[in-house]
Amino acid sequence: NSCRLMDDRGGGPYRILYVAGRPNWEFKFIRRALEEDIEVELKGLVRIAKKEPKFSFRDRGVDSANPLIAGFSDDVETVEQYDEPVLLRLGVDDSEELKAGFPSGEESLYHYHAIILDDIEADFFTQQQMLLMRQFVADRGGGLMMLGGQEGFAGSDYRDTPLGDVLPVYLRGILSRQSDKQAVRYRLTREGGLEPWLRLRANQQDEQKRVGEMPDFLTWNPVADVKPGASVLAELQTSDKSQPGLVAHRFGKGRAMALLVGDFWRWGMRRASEDSNDLAQSWRQMARWLTNDVPRRVEVDVRPPAGALGPHQLTIQVRDAAYKLIDNAFIELIVVEPDGKEVAATAAADSQRLGHYVAEYWSQLDGGYRCTVEATGPDGEVLDAVKTGWTAQPSAAEFARVEPDSQMLQRLADQSGGEVVAIEDLERFVSTLATRDVPITQSRVEPLWHRPWLVLLAMGCLCLEWGLRRWKGLP
Repeated sequence: NSCRLMDDRGGGPYRILYVAGRPNWEFKFIRRALEEDIEVELKGLVRIAKKEPKFSFRDRGVDSANPLIAGFSDDVETVEQYDEPVLLRLGVDDSEELKAGFPSGEESLYHYHAIILDDIEADFFTQQQMLLMRQFVADRGGGLMMLGGQEGFAGSDYRDTPLGDVLPVYLRGILSRQSDKQAVRYRLTREGGLEPWLRLRANQQDEQKRVGEMPDFLTWNPVADVKPGASVLAELQTSDKSQPGLVAHRFGKGRAMALLVGDFWRWGMRRASEDSNDLAQSWRQMARWLTNDVPRRVEVDVRPPAGALGPHQLTIQVRDAAYKLIDNAFIELIVVEPDGKEVAATAAADSQRLGHYVAEYWSQLDGGYRCTVEATGPDGEVLDAVKTGWTAQPSAAEFARVEPDSQMLQRLADQSGGEVVAIEDLERFVSTLATRDVPITQSRVEPLWHRPWLVLLAMGCLCLEWGLRRWKGLP
């Protein structure tokens, strides 16, 4: 009486792009928190100096490069000018990654799974980049999170922009650009308390105590209203009113979240003990919520057999760098069976759906099966391998149903020329057995030379040959 189940926890790396308008403490705490999660990679693009006006009348000896980075590079194209912001790349592995600033193409931006915007004004992005971020969430299925600050939400320039459509709150009708420095308390709503990625304690009593120990926040952003369908997961409570503090909703294939607090880092400055770090755990859980359901370039869907002894159905989707389905890819499956034996197979292209590949696998042993899917694009590009699995118990097929399988019995009777007898017709069936012709088929194996007629035939042939020879006078 045992059953083995498969738990697919996914797998990284999940890449998050953090964009900030100025150096702040929030990035410090987010970076330290995500360093403890080996499956999340945080890439930072922090602006350390805004662009300055470029004057036409200057002395010939004045360098056009920004003083912050003048002298570090002789390449004129890579040295930021006065009319360009100075950006600092943090956590990048490739020297070309984010070299040109915020991505402007699908292939460079769709490389990430989520985007975090922190205290950055709308003028930092071009109209093309805003439309690209909108497509990143709606079409690619990525996650977007905007943090509060001086340059965000309240009175911001994101109103009537493609990025403002993605946010779960309305920005219209807000007159103030900043909060009024009134302290607020961060409280989870009833809906937010039901979300496992927002809870940090095992029971409700400890969770309420944990929220009550959070410090007051001084930097926050008011919003006009919450969009229909959005979920208010946390509120900011003042002495006389409350307003949304954490809002999330689905947008197209992806999801967006707005954290209306600009000094969330204060929570990490008042830790009850050195052993517990609730702020770091909260950031890790929010990062996983942003990235967990984001589609990958190779996705595998394993469906159980339709019948007790049928095969598992595997459907693989393959996308290019712009996350469009591609055809003519080569899909190889490497299945490790419960006894450790490796079986290689290939998936065939689905004739009805572009970019979909199907395969069937008959599981003959009880236990867990591990499968590695390796995809190669039509241009020879080798995509990241995806691991999945399933469980099977074919030995328990006869115990899958308690009631008789009447369809199988009828099919067996039709093939063998028999009859399915109901329990109420059993006596009638027994009474007709004496008059029924019951064919008996018995298989028996005997040597052919043991047949008497074969011996007589051989002797007759010899006598006939001897008579013919005497008649013709042959020796």
